[in-house]
Amino acid sequence: LSASGRRTEGPDMTSQKITFSNNIIAEGLDDSSHEKGPHSKGSLIHDFCRDIAIIGNLFAHNEMRNPYFKAYTTGVIANNLIYNPGKTAIQLSYSPMEWKNSRYKPQNCKVSIVGNVLYKGIDSSPSLAMVMNKGDAYMEDNLAYENNGLAAPLTAGEIVLLKNKPVWPDDFEPLSSEDVVDHIVNHAGARPRERDEIDQRIVMDFLNKKGKILDSQEEVGGYPTPKKTYRKLNIPEDDIEGWLDLLAKKLE
Repeated sequence: LSASGRRTEGPDMTSQKITFSNNIIAEGLDDSSHEKGPHSKGSLIHDFCRDIAIIGNLFAHNEMRNPYFKAYTTGVIANNLIYNPGKTAIQLSYSPMEWKNSRYKPQNCKVSIVGNVLYKGIDSSPSLAMVMNKGDAYMEDNLAYENNGLAAPLTAGEIVLLKNKPVWPDDFEPLSSEDVVDHIVNHAGARPRERDEIDQRIVMDFLNKKGKILDSQEEVGGYPTPKKTYRKLNIPEDDIEGWLDLLAKKLE
């Protein structure tokens, strides 16, 4: 996921009110083909994006951005499972150099971080905390674990802890952090009931505390060659939304 807003135009030209949920964001290639060099990343919420909800996702084997909220952004990070991040897990910050020619002075993001679970892995920095760098955050019911099972720090750097949620979706009731692992293992990904080999492997990496940040897809068997599938659809004349919901629930 990359949600973007124009730094030069400010809040008038930006993305807003987007929910990104129940996904597997994993194995961003690190020392691969990116022009900037090593670049294993998860999800980026760019400057000025507003009311972005990152809910119920599995982030696994990404060096950074699990996810990353930049300047002026607002949003919710809830009920996500983060496994084996490298340098940063949840990242709040911005690059001052990117604002040199802007008429705006950068300001901290404001996010609600509730009910997330972090497990460090083989690639995780010893100094890694769940939330790092520079930003304003309301935090509640989050769990973080070192490789040895002991509690890991929840914050590091210039994180300003807020007393109240700066933003929250209407009628959203988060899971308890104690229920997050079971929920993610059973519901994350495009087709949780019919996961392909890649999604199965990534979920099993977490369950068995294996896997690593990759430099090439060849380290895990290369790109897949999926078989073609066909299905005849009998589309109803009315309540198409309800019909689609029923189809989706068969795979969730």
